Formats: sequence, structure tokens, C-alpha cells
Amino acid sequence: YNRLSSDTTIINQRQQPYYDDFKGVKAIQSLSIKIAPGVGGNLVFLNRIYLSLAAFSSFDLYYYKYLKLPDETASGRRAFVLTWDGKASLGYQSKRLYAGLRYEVERRVGALHSLDFKATYSYVGIELGYRFDTPRLVKKLYKETMPPGL
Repeated sequence: YNRLSSDTTIINQRQQPYYDDFKGVKAIQSLSIKIAPGVGGNLVFLNRIYLSLAAFSSFDLYYYKYLKLPDETASGRRAFVLTWDGKASLGYQSKRLYAGLRYEVERRVGALHSLDFKATYSYVGIELGYRFDTPRLVKKLYKETMPPGL
């Protein structure tokens, strides 16, 4: 789900004669559905340092509406939007502790009716964690409930 909105209209008064569909539009609201095949891999160095990479590509099915007022629909349509996703992580892990730096980027390119749509989202995060021993009760339940050989 995505929403792009403005206090005034999205297209300013001087440009509105060129974009008839956007006269008075204050928001674009969209919902996307996607199946994204991709490729990824992990490299481990010195038994403790890892590099993880993944890339995905898809054509998202976009359902979108142009809104003039919060509850009023100016027009609603469907479109396919090309999406590229990429993720990379670099980190360190030991038996108990792990830490890493993660970067994600998503690029969407498509045409929503009379509007060319290009958006890029990026994220950088730091991950820190500690691994606890599995409680005996969980190990026992797992051993008793899993089929032989697993």
C-alpha cells in the first residue's frame, strides 16, 4: 500500500492544463500485488564474516486511485509496474553474538494512466543480536513431534 499526497493539488496550477486527469487531485493511493522471482547467495569468510546478496525483479499489479478529497475517487485504474529489489548484508556471527549492516533498495517504474511513475526506496540498518540456547522443553517437543529422519 502506498499513498502520495499533498496539502494542495499534486500538479500545480500552471501545469494542470497539460494533465487533465489531475485537475484537483490531492492524493494518489495505490495497492500493489507482486510475485518476484529472484536470485541470492551467501558468502562466508574466515568462518565468521558473511556477505549476503539478493536481487528480485517483477511486474507488480497496481490498483490505484486519484483522490480529490479524502473519500472521493477521481478515477481508479490498474497498471503493471516494473519493480527491481536488491538487498545486501555484511556481518559477523559467532556462536552467540551476531551483528550486521543491511542495505535494501527498491526501484519502481511504470505508467499510471497519464503519469509516468518512478520511485526509489532505500533502507540502511544495523542488526545486533544474541542467540539463546533452545529450552529443553522445546527440544523435547520437537524430538517427539517430528517424523523420523528430520
